Amino acid sequence: MISAEDFINLTKKVLSGDPKANQIIDRMVNEIVSKLNELEYQIGQEDSDDDDGDDDGLGDINIDDLFK
Repeated sequence: MISAEDFINLTKKVLSGDPKANQIIDRMVNEIVSKLNELEYQIGQEDSDDDDGDDDGLGDINIDDLFK
């Protein structure tokens, strides 16, 4: 989680071309991708346990879980 003030400061640094800011953004993106992959795996496990054919493959995802 990032505060609004930190987000604004980070955005300013990205726009100014600060390489450290780009590294921070890369790390954040990697963490998000990792969490999404983890959730996708969990959903796949649930789907294999419950094969009723009418599931959309999304499981019971709570959007708040993506940002913890």
